Amino acid sequence: FIYTSFLYQYKILMPSGLLQSLVSADWDEFRNEVIEKDGKGILIQEISDSIGTDPDLYFRTKHPVISQRLISNLLQNEDSRYNYIKSIVTHIIQGTKNTRLIIDFFKSILVYRDLPYIKIDALYDLADEHLSEDPLFLLHYAINLQHRQTEEAINKAIFKIQYAESISNKSYRNHFLIHRRGVLTFDLAKLIFKKGDSTIFYKVYKYLAEAKDFLEIKRALDPFSSYSYTDLLRLEIWSLD
Repeated sequence: FIYTSFLYQYKILMPSGLLQSLVSADWDEFRNEVIEKDGKGILIQEISDSIGTDPDLYFRTKHPVISQRLISNLLQNEDSRYNYIKSIVTHIIQGTKNTRLIIDFFKSILVYRDLPYIKIDALYDLADEHLSEDPLFLLHYAINLQHRQTEEAINKAIFKIQYAESISNKSYRNHFLIHRRGVLTFDLAKLIFKKGDSTIFYKVYKYLAEAKDFLEIKRALDPFSSYSYTDLLRLEIWSLD
């Protein structure tokens, strides 16, 4: 009930397979002890269409407010809440819906400020151990790394985007990945410029040129998005300054 509440306080459904893994039960035991006994009248089942390894049976509580109050009353200590969330992340498996679940979960934690940035960063690092073959997760992980604003983190983010591109559908160019590559490369140029070391300014010009190329490609592939223009404009203005 606590694990399901952690997700449903943000209106995120708990996949049956994930819950089964969290309570360390085989299917018969899970069905008999959790679904039919302990969860009867408390956990509500929902069935969804699924593809491949995506789950089709989900659980929720009667209302997100119930879940939120349960968590706040039972787990007032931040470290205790963090450990429960870590357990959810550790038991996640590959799958489109599971990836979206984790992304939405992390976004909600951030929006509601339920954990500090340093612990959210650690959760992204942990999730990367389980979802590192999913381009969608890698895109959002790169965004998280970008917000850390260190040269090491930006370089790691660029590597993640490059890998995401290498395992993505080759029949079309993913403009989301291309855009993120451009923004990251621009940030890398700015970080190197802040060092004030004139002997490495050639790297600044190099990364600015690369960033501009990526953002120009983004604009060509996705001309109706504001992101195709705003980040390119920021680069141009910064270069003039």
